[in-house]
Amino acid sequence: FTNFGNTEQDQDDSATTGRIGLTYLFDNGIAPYVSYSTSFEPVIGNLPTTLGGGAFQPSTGEQYELGVKYQPVGWNGFFTAAVYDLKQKNVLSSELIGGVSYETQLGEVEVKGLELSATASLAEGLSLIANYTYMNAEITQGEYAGNRPANVPENMANLWLDYTFKTGAWTGFGFGGGVRYVGSRFAMDDNDIALDANTLFDAAVHYEKGAFKAQINVNNIANETYVASCGFFGCYYGDGRTVVAQITYRW
Repeated sequence: FTNFGNTEQDQDDSATTGRIGLTYLFDNGIAPYVSYSTSFEPVIGNLPTTLGGGAFQPSTGEQYELGVKYQPVGWNGFFTAAVYDLKQKNVLSSELIGGVSYETQLGEVEVKGLELSATASLAEGLSLIANYTYMNAEITQGEYAGNRPANVPENMANLWLDYTFKTGAWTGFGFGGGVRYVGSRFAMDDNDIALDANTLFDAAVHYEKGAFKAQINVNNIANETYVASCGFFGCYYGDGRTVVAQITYRW
């Protein structure tokens, strides 16, 4: 329900969505799978009168996914790989009309991607978490057809290693470090402004004994200056170096 001055408009959107998948688990820990899903999201608001007015259409989508999961027998590790094809219609966007920024809707966005992930115990007390994502994204219908959607990088990756002492005087103490990478991307759907890729380094120290745990995280250790996003009215920097301390007790 929206109210603009003396104008009232009722908006009633509904749909049925679903998901179906099939997985087969082999004795060696390999599990290939395939899935299909649909999505529906009501979008509240109106198109600007210069574009005909009227309520926004619901955003609908469908995704095909094919992948494999692997959990080695007798070893603490879990690995996944997946490819997918996602199509999303009526995605919200921003458009500059007569020097004024308006919310509009794109015709359709398609993303064909690859996702890889690994979680493993490399040795006693040493663990690894790694992820990689590749996205071939394109606006396939609408004014910006052929362009890349805003704020969607082609490549993203992260890696984290953590070591915790299991024996000796340092039992319970641990430390970790990692890196996060976000590839270059465009600030707007018109692809006029490109944002540089950024690489950030993080670290942590922690101590755990029984129900007590204390941890200190330092994100963006190098205090790297980078642009996180841009819009019609300017650009926004990402967080600089941040330190977060946490103490927990469970009973």
